[in-house]
Amino acid sequence: QALFCVGELEKLLRAEIPRAGGRLVKFLGDGSMAEFPTALAAVTCSQSVLAAIEANNAWVPLEKRYAVRIGLNLGELVDVQEDIFSDTVNVAARVQPLADPGGIAMTSLIYLQVKNQLNLKGTYLPPQKLKNIPEKIRIFLVHPVRGESPAEASKRHKKLAVRIGV
Repeated sequence: QALFCVGELEKLLRAEIPRAGGRLVKFLGDGSMAEFPTALAAVTCSQSVLAAIEANNAWVPLEKRYAVRIGLNLGELVDVQEDIFSDTVNVAARVQPLADPGGIAMTSLIYLQVKNQLNLKGTYLPPQKLKNIPEKIRIFLVHPVRGESPAEASKRHKKLAVRIGV
């Protein structure tokens, strides 16, 4: 079943990322890495992917439904033999698990670039200490379309932030 979901996600990403002007760099098991020319392109593509998954889930049996978490960061990349490396990539990878299933977690660097161009409903987490990242990072969580209220998310993530910080 998991392989079916990964295959469906791969087909979706291969279609949506280039449509947004991005480049699908690689797949990592059940995850992937992509780069985009702008913060706006990254966020709108992420929203399109999540909307497509949500629309698909409405029509498939419960056992074939899936959700993804998306992590976004903004910064310089080092391109080596069709792969990308940098602290930017490391931060994005560390931010992704903080997203709700069906949601987006983005650093404040991304959010500040798009907040006046998109109507994003979400919550800032308290500054987070991420593995192998020296400074604390501000993370903005975009609530899933079907998501809970900001108050509910804030309560849940305050508890999460304490567990992560320990």
